[in-house]
Amino acid sequence: MKKIVTCLARTGVSAAVLALALIATPSFAQVPSSNPPYNTDPGALITDTLSTVGVRTSATQTNLDKVGVTCVYNVTAYSGSPSISFNIDGFDAASNSWVTYKASNTITPGTGGGANNPVNTPFTVSISPAIATSGLANANMVAINLHMPRVWRVQRTLSGSLGPAVSGTLGCNNLK
Repeated sequence: MKKIVTCLARTGVSAAVLALALIATPSFAQVPSSNPPYNTDPGALITDTLSTVGVRTSATQTNLDKVGVTCVYNVTAYSGSPSISFNIDGFDAASNSWVTYKASNTITPGTGGGANNPVNTPFTVSISPAIATSGLANANMVAINLHMPRVWRVQRTLSGSLGPAVSGTLGCNNLK
């Protein structure tokens, strides 16, 4: 320490200036990165406009860094007597096939309204580790404790009688 003080005295730098320089180091604010750890919303993966009986499959989705997903199907209109369900599938590369991770409850509209009439009543499927799988807010919600697969998709199935048709959207939110 004595040598440092002697060296500083010879060069004309005082100890006070050195102490001030050491104390006054700048600090920088944290700035979000271009890939923040936030949930992401890929938007509507399936949009139905008076779609009839059959299965509709979304485009294949690639999961780079998310642990879970919540998908919601919201019926905006229907005709006939449709039965509607959807599922989240993961791709198994070893068998080169799709595996259903979790399926929604089937919604069959009735005349009583409420849970029997799904117009503007969304139903939800969630996949995420450590998610509650019981005691969910209502019967239109289901969940499973799994990590999101790397490659996944959603499928909506419409069946029923009396010429069923449905309008609605199926969208997902990727969970970080």
